Amino acid sequence: MAQSIFEPGSEIYGIWDGGDAVGLLAIIDMAHPDADLDDGDDPDGVYIWRLMVDKSRQGRGYGMAALDFAKSVALKKGRSNLVISVVDEPGNALPLYQSFGFAPTGRLVDGEVELIMRLA
Repeated sequence: MAQSIFEPGSEIYGIWDGGDAVGLLAIIDMAHPDADLDDGDDPDGVYIWRLMVDKSRQGRGYGMAALDFAKSVALKKGRSNLVISVVDEPGNALPLYQSFGFAPTGRLVDGEVELIMRLA
């Protein structure tokens, strides 16, 4: 969370079940005027920077609900794409992201597989 003050366009949300914190969602609006874009980054996208759900709470729909929330934020901002990346290792969240509608872009970003969902 502390890193977010150095990421223009970042927003952080808690994932809650009643009064219990179960995870965190962090996004970056890549269209922010001060966004630090790398070559190939999509300036018309919202990047899901972090999506974490407590291991004991996984498989209960919190991740899907967070993805749905991120999609709604991107749509409200008028962005055309929702972007996420995942470490390519056994047990990763790739099946979750693909079931939600993300598809690989063919890019590796910081060693992670980049995925995109076209919204428009």
